[in-house]
Amino acid sequence: MSQDNESILLLEEIIQPRTDWFAIEQCQPMLANVIHCLTYTGNELWDIDALKNLHTQLENNALYLVSKKITGPKGIYGNHPIHGALYYLTKNGIKSKERTWLLSHVINAAYQWRKELIDVEERADTRDKIEALKNQKLNYQYQLESACKVVRLVEEDRLDFLPSLEKPTANFSLTFRKKRRSQVPSATLLKGVRSSD
Repeated sequence: MSQDNESILLLEEIIQPRTDWFAIEQCQPMLANVIHCLTYTGNELWDIDALKNLHTQLENNALYLVSKKITGPKGIYGNHPIHGALYYLTKNGIKSKERTWLLSHVINAAYQWRKELIDVEERADTRDKIEALKNQKLNYQYQLESACKVVRLVEEDRLDFLPSLEKPTANFSLTFRKKRRSQVPSATLLKGVRSSD
């Protein structure tokens, strides 16, 4: 196994892991599936060749991924929601193709939002702009946590209300907005979310 720094940095950008990389060894098969989906859904956001290389490394166990220490899952769902979603799906043996594709869309949306926050941060030169940026960062974290909670906990049959997930995130987003207006009853997806982890 290799310690490919470029692949590790890309993986960090994708899953925003907890600093101890909690349970990453167990998550590796699910992670490989998510990276595979990203090569299709994230074609406008990521370096696709780098994603394909990362996917190959994960599939072949060629990338050295190990938890630094075992401290338990406390805080992973709220503070590191993408990592938490991977852990939850792995821990519970959930191999839903739809959830894997949905998680790839959440990852893409989060990545795009983080890039936008960096742009805003570079222009935050007044107290008001700095305060607005702080609120945007809090909103980002809340929205990401909520999206990952849906990935983890939504009832399987509720995923049928979504349009096809096997397309680039930009296309999925447009299709979802159109479908939601015309076909998806209000809060249908959220009604299917179980109340506990």
